[in-house]
Amino acid sequence: MDAMENLKQLRSTQMAQEIIEEAAERFCEDFEFIEGRILAADELRTMRNGAGEQQGPSLRELFPRTSAEIKVLLS
Repeated sequence: MDAMENLKQLRSTQMAQEIIEEAAERFCEDFEFIEGRILAADELRTMRNGAGEQQGPSLRELFPRTSAEIKVLLS
């Protein structure tokens, strides 16, 4: 809704919609990349610290949204 408000001065509402959809798709791709890095970092941290040691919160706990949730929120 915010994006549509910012693009309201475009003459073509179809162009505005296409811009918004492309931006959302790119955001989701970038989010999936970051999510993969977070999961990999958590896995590496677990391997380095051993299974029994107290590690504090995982990165996933600090960054709980999944790419699937983001796609739902943006659709």
